[in-house]
Amino acid sequence: MIRLAIIFIPFRETALALTGNDWLESHAGETTEFRRSTVESISVDRLWSLTRDPFHYGFHGNVKPAFKLARDVNVEQVIRRLGDFCSKQQSFVLPDLQLKYFNKRFCLTPRNRCEPLEELASKVIREFNDLCLPPSSGDLARWRAIGLTAKQEELLLYWGHPYVMDEFQFHMPLTGKVTDRKECLIVESELQKRFTKEMMAEVVFGRLSLFIEINHSPLDSDTLQ
Repeated sequence: MIRLAIIFIPFRETALALTGNDWLESHAGETTEFRRSTVESISVDRLWSLTRDPFHYGFHGNVKPAFKLARDVNVEQVIRRLGDFCSKQQSFVLPDLQLKYFNKRFCLTPRNRCEPLEELASKVIREFNDLCLPPSSGDLARWRAIGLTAKQEELLLYWGHPYVMDEFQFHMPLTGKVTDRKECLIVESELQKRFTKEMMAEVVFGRLSLFIEINHSPLDSDTLQ
């Protein structure tokens, strides 16, 4: 069974997109897997293990996390729905991004709240909920095993995911878990050098992309008006 996700990827020609793609060596729309990034004091194999999770989708930020299609729904229906949805939205500029160590992972997040982004994410969840297969008992058990608040439990049961709506926190993953203190300092220093304040300022949120998990590449990409 395939899983889809609706995500944000910055426009390819921007410094942010180029830097994110170079760091992960995973480019949206390309299926070739290769690694060239190096970090002093961390082996290539170890760096791969630290970045393997975000490499899965490439440099992106989730708007609607991965979901399974409801019965009698096909990918083409989702593509059409996404195109119609995007044609009615407006692009906007994100608050300056910042490097953050979040949930033992490094990522980029907006420095300040972004109401247009929060509103868009909520719209996406509502608009596409009827196309999603409800979480299975196994899905529910896995989420509950990590520990959920009462609000997150409510969201999980209603929307199929605990970190949506009021619990939504937009972030662009750069690593998987990094728990060793020495590695944290090395990776943080490297990311600070690569992701400059200039490239993280005035990032345009101008499109949503639909990704399919089976080949880790976008099925379709639509530009917001």
